[in-house]
Amino acid sequence: MRRFGLLVVAAALALVPVGGAQAAAPHYMMVTGPGISRPILLDDWPANHTVLLAVANAPRAAIDQVPAADDPRLRLSMFWERRWQSKEPPKWPSQTGYHGWIYPAQGTRPAVITMMANGVRIPRVAPARVLRILARAGVPLRASSA
Repeated sequence: MRRFGLLVVAAALALVPVGGAQAAAPHYMMVTGPGISRPILLDDWPANHTVLLAVANAPRAAIDQVPAADDPRLRLSMFWERRWQSKEPPKWPSQTGYHGWIYPAQGTRPAVITMMANGVRIPRVAPARVLRILARAGVPLRASSA
């Protein structure tokens, strides 16, 4: 599993035109969607790095954990570009082309995150440390029962 995480970092370093360790995680992450009145900005680079690696190393969601197309979800926008290193923080998800999805826990299904990791986009069970980071930022992590 550790090797998988290293591959994710290596892929990020190869694809993102920034220097050194800055390339291993986005400068900012933003969560938007239903239940969020204003975009939630995650601007702590070490926490963003933790999120990225934890999701990349998380287990794939089992068949019964994969969210349905109409399940509630939140957009996770990642701001990797060099311009975000010294610029005012982003205000909207449309300011980047890197997006994933957070599917809040629903019923017995755990929270699931889908984002590009090691060149593939697959649903992964959200690790506890990622849930703690997102919860501290105010991200709703449980879908309301309808």
